[in-house]
Amino acid sequence: YWALAVPTYIIVTIVLAMGFYLGLNFMITPPPSSLSTIFGKAPQLVSCT
Repeated sequence: YWALAVPTYIIVTIVLAMGFYLGLNFMITPPPSSLSTIFGKAPQLVSCT
């Protein structure tokens, strides 16, 4: 039983952690239509000259 339960538990835990991480990043990142992605701090830091 343990030969199947432990690896399955580990794989399911890793998959759920990856899903949680991906979902958290989607929640934190502003949408592409947001003006903060165009006029935020990062575009002001890049100098074209």
